[in-house]
Amino acid sequence: MNSAVIVHVVSKTLPKLRSFNSEETVSYFCWKAKIEVLSDGKRSSTVVKKLAMVQLGILIESFTDLLLKAKRHRFNIRHQYLQYRHLRSQLDEWSCLLHTDFAENYLHQYHREIQLVHFGGSHHQTIMHMGVLYVGQHEPKPFCTLSDLWLHDPVAIWVYLAPVLKNLRASYPTLKNIHVFSDGPTTQYRQEKNFLSVLYKAV
Repeated sequence: MNSAVIVHVVSKTLPKLRSFNSEETVSYFCWKAKIEVLSDGKRSSTVVKKLAMVQLGILIESFTDLLLKAKRHRFNIRHQYLQYRHLRSQLDEWSCLLHTDFAENYLHQYHREIQLVHFGGSHHQTIMHMGVLYVGQHEPKPFCTLSDLWLHDPVAIWVYLAPVLKNLRASYPTLKNIHVFSDGPTTQYRQEKNFLSVLYKAV
């Protein structure tokens, strides 16, 4: 990546603003979590759009902090895409790139159903764990694992990947390296339990 682009993306310098009164009160709409206590004592959390009142100086300071985080996030995305494309173009016959993630949960429906089934948790859901395999410079191979379990933790991930990896080993017995890419959250792929699972299976 061009060094000028990196400096521009992560730089903390921001465009100059016109003069303003930092103590002036302004209003804006924002999303906030709202917690309600139900009749049975349980707590219910919802996200609502509310009108907020704040001093202009504080608002600009908060916006500046968020803008800097957004610039760093944009830099990380561009850098990751560059590394991803570079790895794909350099794959040899002994290496594989596994790009995987969970799709949204799909809700089951009946052709006909009574009203009580329509509301609540009576409908079952199907988990779709999808991905694509790149082995060397061969044609990519998409895959999808279906399950009725609502789990997205590292243990479930390896259960979903087990038949995929088994088929991969059978199709390419000389394979030595697997590079895994995913944009899933830290509760799924990028966490210590997942690395422990990789170590256990490797040993």
